[in-house]
Amino acid sequence: MEVQNTNCKVLGGAKRDFPNGLTKKELVIKSSTAKIDKISLEPQTHYYPTPKLLKQNIINALTLSIPQLVEGIDSVLKFSVKNDFAKSLKLTLDFSDNDFLEVETTFLEFPELKKDQEVSKSLAVKPKYAGSFDFRVKIKAIVDRIKVEDERIISIEVKERTTMPTTSAPRPATPITPSPSYPVLTSFPAELLSIYEPLEELGRGGFARVFKAKRKKDGEIVAVKVPLSLDPVTGKSFLREIENWVHLKHPNIVKVYDYNILPVPFFEMEYCESSLERLPVPINPKEATLLVFNIAEGLKYAHSKGIIHRDLKPSNILLKQGIPKISDWGLSKVLGKSGTTTTSFTALYAAPEQFSKSRFGPTDERTDIWQLGIIFYQLVTGKLPFDSEDPFELMFLIMNEEPLRPSELNPEAREVEPIILRMMAKRKEDRYESAVELQSDLASYLGIEFRRELKRSRTMGDKRLVVYYLGNLLIMSVKMGNLSGAYKYASDFAMLTSGELRGEFESLASQFKLRLEEGLEIPVELIEKTDVLVHRAMLQVR
Repeated sequence: MEVQNTNCKVLGGAKRDFPNGLTKKELVIKSSTAKIDKISLEPQTHYYPTPKLLKQNIINALTLSIPQLVEGIDSVLKFSVKNDFAKSLKLTLDFSDNDFLEVETTFLEFPELKKDQEVSKSLAVKPKYAGSFDFRVKIKAIVDRIKVEDERIISIEVKERTTMPTTSAPRPATPITPSPSYPVLTSFPAELLSIYEPLEELGRGGFARVFKAKRKKDGEIVAVKVPLSLDPVTGKSFLREIENWVHLKHPNIVKVYDYNILPVPFFEMEYCESSLERLPVPINPKEATLLVFNIAEGLKYAHSKGIIHRDLKPSNILLKQGIPKISDWGLSKVLGKSGTTTTSFTALYAAPEQFSKSRFGPTDERTDIWQLGIIFYQLVTGKLPFDSEDPFELMFLIMNEEPLRPSELNPEAREVEPIILRMMAKRKEDRYESAVELQSDLASYLGIEFRRELKRSRTMGDKRLVVYYLGNLLIMSVKMGNLSGAYKYASDFAMLTSGELRGEFESLASQFKLRLEEGLEIPVELIEKTDVLVHRAMLQVR
């Protein structure tokens, strides 16, 4: 706007009112002798006559290229977005409602596009079943700062897998269930009844169910995991899960005893009687910290083998006699290995980088630390830090918003709050670099608490509590590689116990002393032996 020779005090302007169309208001000049030579206005927000038209523009901006999909065969869908109608356009696509597909990622986020800009992205998919399906794409758009949500539904056909895809007529629509050409397991497989006596079903997931069973050859109670359907996709999911898991042997990781694809695919695991999911929360921050410390111990071992979990959540942390054990390694990844894709993840526990690799980088060890931080938060507050039934809103919260501080929900969590918030930093660079670094802070807090409680228990003459806190200090020192602390607390146990157990603690203390003098590390076998001896000491004083 150019105004000449003016001394105006108020320069009023245009007004918008769009209930039934456009209305105008004349430009007025008050208390002025100004001469208006030229007016040039550029609106900050475009006007779209109806929401329907705006949604149609968004739909038209999105182009999707779908090749012929074949059951069980990897394919690539191509998405292109061209902004030819707005000053700025940003799209996020959600594919979570397509159960007939394995997808590379649930969400696809496009960068903000200026007018006339265009960008393309690809999505790797693998159809699970043959048939006709509705491919659903939920669209969340921001158009010139206006938020719009819509859904695009595309009818597609997935052909049965044969030597060569045929050109037969389209099959009628089928429900999203396993292909009828493959058997569906509705109960414990009859083929395994010669090996196991099924006792009860423990649970089921997207691909499999887990049974508590008695192994007939020795009466051992185990957990047996079997697929829901005997189809190739499920079989590959089974193999993918077991591929990394069988190489992990640690007290804080569920053991795999046996596995095979015949007579039906199955694997036999260590039976655990409970899980974190069943714990009534919130729990005492000290108990929660000890649980998280031991879960981090399992992660430390897996990470040392180059394996990350990527799907930590309460239902995947099992409990055996109170000891946490990490289970379900189906989404695990070998670091540095190409060709490993995440087909899904649990959004409530997902890290920012699982939603946007371009913004936050690839998943790594710190992704597991984020997910463990969510679990820690939930244990001490009884609440999730980010929660929404709307997947787009949930993704936005995780990527952009800070959670309510744990101490605002539970004042007792104040001392562990800095640890939790650092675990949940948006940028991986701001989180703990490793499980070892995390354990160091957890051990500092626990050490102070346990030493305080140990002193109090000794004053009270409560031998049961003395053994409990002394045992935790010994185990924590061993797991942290603190040989001087391990030697001290093992020696204390030798003085506290008697008979055969006393001799074993004296031997244990001698081993720690020798390793301290020789500069040797503590092997996993010695950690396990310490666990066993402490457990026996606790049984003696019950």
